[in-house]
Parts: sequence; structure tokens; C-alpha cells
Amino acid sequence: MKHPSVITRADDFGSLQAANQAILQAVTNGYLIKNVSCMAGGPALEDGARLLKNCENIDIGLHLTLISEWDLIKWKPVAPKEKIPSLLNKNGDFYQSQQQLASAQPKLDEILVEYEAQLARLTKLGLKVNYVDSHMVPELFIPGLEKALEEWISSKGLIDASKYYNFADPILPIWGDSKQAYFKNIEIWLNALKKNHQYMYFMHPTKKSDETHLLSNEHFPPGIVEKERELEYQSVISSNWKEWLKNWNIQVLRYSEAVAIGSNNALRQLLNL
Repeated sequence: MKHPSVITRADDFGSLQAANQAILQAVTNGYLIKNVSCMAGGPALEDGARLLKNCENIDIGLHLTLISEWDLIKWKPVAPKEKIPSLLNKNGDFYQSQQQLASAQPKLDEILVEYEAQLARLTKLGLKVNYVDSHMVPELFIPGLEKALEEWISSKGLIDASKYYNFADPILPIWGDSKQAYFKNIEIWLNALKKNHQYMYFMHPTKKSDETHLLSNEHFPPGIVEKERELEYQSVISSNWKEWLKNWNIQVLRYSEAVAIGSNNALRQLLNL
């Protein structure tokens, strides 16, 4: 492997119609996205799955979700609520942060019940799941979950995405005030990729829309996430990637084509844990 290689992953498919549209468009153009992670409890999953299951040349993943971080848009549990009470707040929703969930001391067996239900929902919708990753990595905050999750993924014969985390420096392209500035930062990020290295590049491309504007909480005022995800959308559909991949001699990979050389330690460094 003389060239850099990059596992390219779009997260949160099924979260919003605007995310589905952006990711499907990116997959169709074929330049960049090779892995798509699906939220089983996302409100737009069912509609999106009808189209995603027909997409070729990508790996589909289960984006395990126990945390619903936004104020106005919620990811819903898939298992019956009476079977997973330790995962839910007083309103019957997922907790809004890793710290809130960890403080509730959720039961590992209830987490695995929810994970089973999430996998079953994707399968029922006709999606062939190749790998598993997790939304907001609760396994790094809940004692015992990291090992339990590793064993659960292995028992399903699926690829464990936590074994593939390896980041460049900067970890991801830095945001810009405009499309032009962001694209320039992508080129700076590409220059940081080293030959004979395999990297992880995850993103959340989402079209600007009324629903995307609702992605806000106390840490992210309305409009911030909408702008960032629109920039990622403009990037992943851009024909610039055809030239970038050629000029930097980069191979983009599905998980099923990649090598397990990274670990959750890279995520711990990213989160300063």
C-alpha cells in the first residue's frame, strides 16, 4: 500500500429526510462515500431504506444509538420501552448526553436488548448490515459496555468499526465560513495524509432545510449544525473529489476492504478521555 487509503463513512442515515437525500446523492455520484451508517430509531429510516438497499458498492452499517442529543428532534428507542427502562429519562426518551446516560447507570442487558432490536429493524427493512459503529460512543462512558459490545458484534459476525479508527492531523477538514474556504481546508487535510497509512473519515452530510435548522441544543445554537452539515453535503456531491482522489493518489475503502489497524483509543484521544 504505497498510497494513503481512507475509510469514508456517512453517518446518521435515517435521521432526517435531508440527511437521506444528501447521502443518497453522494452515494450515487460514486466519488467519495463507501460506507453508510443507519440510525434504526431515526424518523426517516423507513423511507430512506427503500432506496439505500438498492445501492451498490457501499457497506451498510448499524449506527447504534442510545443518546438523543438535540432539543427538538429525537431518536426513538426501537425495543419496547418497558424492556429498557434504565436507558430512558422521565419523559421516556433517550438521555441527551453521554454523561446523563452514564449517571443513570443503565443496565448492560437492557442495552443489548435495544441493540438487538435496532439490528432487527434494519434487517427487516431489507438492509444488509456489514458493520457496526456507535452514535456518540456511549461504550467509552459506561463501565463494561465496551467489552460487552465487542462480544455482541462478534457474535453477529459483523465488522466492529471501533477497530478501524485512525485519524489524520487535523482529524477532519476544518470548517470554513464558505464553501470555498471549506474546500481549501479539505485540501489542507488531504496534504496531511501519509503514504502507507489507512485513515478514517466520517461525516454527516445533510441538506439545508427547515428540519436541519432544528438540530440545536445548549451547546449548538440554531443554524450552526445546519451550516456545517450543508458544507459537508456540498463536499460529498462535488466532482472535486474525483480530482482530489486522483491528485493525492487516495484509495477510498469500504470496511469490508479495509484492515483493522486502529482502535477506540483514537476516539479517546479525540474526546480527551
